[in-house]
Amino acid sequence: MIVNSESNIECLADGEDDESDNDNGSGGNGGNEELSSSNGAFENSNGNNCKREPPMASAVRSSTAYPAYPSITRSISSGPTDEAYLNKIGSKLAQVFNCMVYGVYNQDNSTTLTNLTIPLSITYADGTGADGYFVSDDVYFGNIKVEKVTFGLNINTYKQNGVLGLGFRANQSPFQNGYSQYDSFPYRLKTLGIIDKVVYSFCAPYEGSSTDSIIFGGYNSNRYDHSTGLTLVPIVDYTVSPKAGDGPYYISITLNSISFTSPGVSNKLVASGNAPAILDLGTTSSVVPYYIFNEIITRFNFQWSSQLNSYVVSESEIKKESSYVTFNFQNAFIKVPVIDFTYPVIDGDTLSATGLRSISISYSNDDYFLFGDDFLSSVFFVVDLEEKNVALGQVNTNSGGSSDSIVVVTDGIVDAVKSSNWDYVYGYEGSTSLKVKEAVNPDNIKTAQPSGNNLQLYIAGLGTELDW
Repeated sequence: MIVNSESNIECLADGEDDESDNDNGSGGNGGNEELSSSNGAFENSNGNNCKREPPMASAVRSSTAYPAYPSITRSISSGPTDEAYLNKIGSKLAQVFNCMVYGVYNQDNSTTLTNLTIPLSITYADGTGADGYFVSDDVYFGNIKVEKVTFGLNINTYKQNGVLGLGFRANQSPFQNGYSQYDSFPYRLKTLGIIDKVVYSFCAPYEGSSTDSIIFGGYNSNRYDHSTGLTLVPIVDYTVSPKAGDGPYYISITLNSISFTSPGVSNKLVASGNAPAILDLGTTSSVVPYYIFNEIITRFNFQWSSQLNSYVVSESEIKKESSYVTFNFQNAFIKVPVIDFTYPVIDGDTLSATGLRSISISYSNDDYFLFGDDFLSSVFFVVDLEEKNVALGQVNTNSGGSSDSIVVVTDGIVDAVKSSNWDYVYGYEGSTSLKVKEAVNPDNIKTAQPSGNNLQLYIAGLGTELDW
């Protein structure tokens, strides 16, 4: 868990914001609950922008990549560069990236803080980081007092918002740097007897809701699709780079196959095997192996736009109800609309939608999958850190009008059925990746000539403030 210090120079450089006291921050994945210190020095709620420590991507291609898939030769732009467009949306960007808006912590006002004299130094895959030291203080989650929570205090580095660590203790930065493990927030809840088991559930916003939902110690059974149910799969011990201690380190599960559905094509198997897949609440856009990226852009008719340095497609070609990707996690099938893996292309003059979408996912030269918000918006999942398993189900998109039905986990996840393919995990019979059935060459796709002189890429985080 990491919070921004009120005295952080990088935050102060953004300037005080008139709305900095509002409860619209994101110190954690905390749904509709408020996090604060015992002295009211840190307030945060309705968080759907929080980050868990993501893995660092490897630049080395895995030796398991087979066959020799066509490589991607085009360099994709990660965001807009047009100065006039950036100036036009500058005021909105300031609101998004001003860390004061998300809540900061005043250590000088706390009478219960303890400096643990453990250095904090973390760099994330997106280039951001945190630098300072670890402390202990009392934290409130709603009206529940959680005593002596250990968290990192970011003093010197710009970080948009806080981090609520929800992974395994073996991946804690102090432990990886030679210090002892400590109780992260969910473990601390169990230690204090606030929850019975180190379990949490996550569900992305449903229709009529604007925030994520996270529950510690249980789950809301109305938030998943009961027609497909919950499937229990094991967490696998996978790490992108060498780590100290024993894993698992991430919420990593096994992806067995990918199928595509589009107009005229129903559930076509594209790739199969046993690939590691990391569920990461701190990643906005997913990262997939380059050869899977190839399949997505070619088979769903994306075209290359040299104007945008990105692959684009007409929104009418990837309608949510008819174009989607089915991911098979040991017989837990999750359908994700292709349009969720795209961003709108913006008219830079009118700041309105153009009817085009640009690809939002990125690719790596490795064989693992890193699933972020774009994927997780279709998933309901429950993580049991003690038993090292995950219950997966399709999210119930129609649950907005239904009442909550909270299930407290005291032993196992009672609604989850153990996967019939339990043993088909990452590394089973030597398989550590997905193999594409029929590889395609991304350099053979058409070049788009979209109309409009001032087309611009969307910036993640701007939400629905503009008229797209």
